[in-house]
Amino acid sequence: MSVTTVYQTTCRFCESIEAGIMPSFAFIADFFAVAHVATKASNVAMAGDYEEAKRIIETL
Repeated sequence: MSVTTVYQTTCRFCESIEAGIMPSFAFIADFFAVAHVATKASNVAMAGDYEEAKRIIETL
């Protein structure tokens, strides 16, 4: 087996792993973004400003 063949096989393998993992990273990033907004809205609501909390949630 030539070095070029091994290199090409390894690249395809890494690309397939990357293609499978990247959507998971995007989901995790989206989850934390939503959790951040929800926490912010919750803190505002606990302070009694329900209209501001509603406005924050509507930005999602």
